[in-house]
Amino acid sequence: MVLQYTTQLLIPRAVQRILGIEYKNYEVFGKTAADDAIVRSSRQHEHLAYVQEQSDIVYAAAKTWKFATVITADDSYRLASINQLLTNLLNGKPVYLVQLRKVLTAKQIAAFKASLRTPISNVELLYADGVPDALKRYNVKLRDADFANNKFEKVSALKRMRGSQTKHNTNNTRREAERLYELALEYLSEQLSAAEQNKTQDELLRWLDRDVRFGEHGNVSPDVDSVPRVKGSRSHSATIDAALPKMGVRLKREQRILEALLTAAVAIAYVPEVVDVAEQQRNEENERANIAKRITVGEMLRNLNPERD
Repeated sequence: MVLQYTTQLLIPRAVQRILGIEYKNYEVFGKTAADDAIVRSSRQHEHLAYVQEQSDIVYAAAKTWKFATVITADDSYRLASINQLLTNLLNGKPVYLVQLRKVLTAKQIAAFKASLRTPISNVELLYADGVPDALKRYNVKLRDADFANNKFEKVSALKRMRGSQTKHNTNNTRREAERLYELALEYLSEQLSAAEQNKTQDELLRWLDRDVRFGEHGNVSPDVDSVPRVKGSRSHSATIDAALPKMGVRLKREQRILEALLTAAVAIAYVPEVVDVAEQQRNEENERANIAKRITVGEMLRNLNPERD
């Protein structure tokens, strides 16, 4: 029973860590790192209260589950090893695949590997594959235009400081910047038109930091503030919607390991729930439909105590 009680005590700690990873990895506040840090600091108390509430709910539910009355020597050894790996993770120590192979079944290892390819949040579903190639080229053109614009602004500032003493004509650098922004916008317009024909325009549009309208009543113009920026841009002219969360592979892997170990530990330590087949099918359909949504406590509970094969 000691091993089972250890598993029970580890469940809320693991849930807290999972929620902490999701908050850190898939939520972003503000365009810059400084903005993000300020908002996170202001929300720290609220976030910690939320995490504690959710872990309390999961722990209360886990206490209602029945411990397995008979555990084989092999399963007992596996459970002890799983508890130790969970403890290591929660204490900041890494857990490697070779260690997982020693405590998880082949089916559980396969499920873990599949989970690494499955999006956890909506932003990952939309943006984890990276910037489309067409917009990478657009970024290069914007970089060249921004460089020319920065040169224009520096020369203009220098001219204001020196008055009429400087002989440098800023009109040339300004026109060069405008020309490069025009070329970038022309390229973007061509790519959006081609994407519309290929029915892939939505993919490009969701990577832009603002709505884009070309033409007489459009909202774009060849200047630093009016050209659309690609999400992830660090330009001061990008809108707040350009911000993207970390979506770090290491953090996601840690979360998936925690989930895999918890699932395996609960399968050994507890009597499996009796699952209504029709209800399970409905739940699976809902889960597929909402695969990118933030994991809920209900989903977490279902994943922690599945029916054994």
